[in-house]
Amino acid sequence: MISKLLKLSLTAVIAAAILTTPATAADEKKPEPKKEEKKGEKGKGGSFPFNGIVKSIDSAGMKLALPGAKGKADRVFIINAETKITLDKKPAKLEDIKAGNYVGGSAKKDGDKNIAVTINALLEAPAPKKKDDKK
Repeated sequence: MISKLLKLSLTAVIAAAILTTPATAADEKKPEPKKEEKKGEKGKGGSFPFNGIVKSIDSAGMKLALPGAKGKADRVFIINAETKITLDKKPAKLEDIKAGNYVGGSAKKDGDKNIAVTINALLEAPAPKKKDDKK
């Protein structure tokens, strides 16, 4: 009698263990698939860097143009009231920047437009960095 009760109890414990194992495995969180981003665009609120020699400035239209890559259109950046502009590390206005100045900064996409967030202009382009010779 006791051995039958022991066998029945042991069978119940094993059955319970088998039945609850898939439930705990299903509770584990699966990693969410990454959302695909379009090439050249960052996530919501993201920005991207830019730099180059100024090709043209439109102070009235609040636009700055840099030459595009070989065979590509010029890169045009829209300047607004929130754009922070410096010239040689000092606060400046868009009118202070001239064609031929070197600029770098960050921008964000708004549809198909590039909105400048920061513009850091220099009167002369920085000297290229020299690579150290490894021995």
